[in-house]
Amino acid sequence: MDNMGGLFGFIGLACGIYVFYALYQMKTTGEINTTILLPKTANPKKCKDKDAYIKAVSPRMIVLGVSAILYGTVDLVGISGAVLWAVLILFMAVLIWFGVTTSKLNKTYF
Repeated sequence: MDNMGGLFGFIGLACGIYVFYALYQMKTTGEINTTILLPKTANPKKCKDKDAYIKAVSPRMIVLGVSAILYGTVDLVGISGAVLWAVLILFMAVLIWFGVTTSKLNKTYF
């Protein structure tokens, strides 16, 4: 992974920061972030209970953001070997978990 010069680390760090930005925006304005949370066909205005949805999805977004920032930081700092692979596998597992649980929430609230 060292041959990419930290490109994936930068992308991971940027994604984590964007997740926290979207969470902040969602909590302050009450608007559901469609980029991260909803499929293209879903209409955020058709949410059955917007406040409950935001409350349910917020911890999941925090876990996703932290894992993305952790991976990005480890890659950018230049830590390689088993630590980098462990953080990468953790991030991928969190990403899958986030997709599955958010999909279930979307079926419940939309």
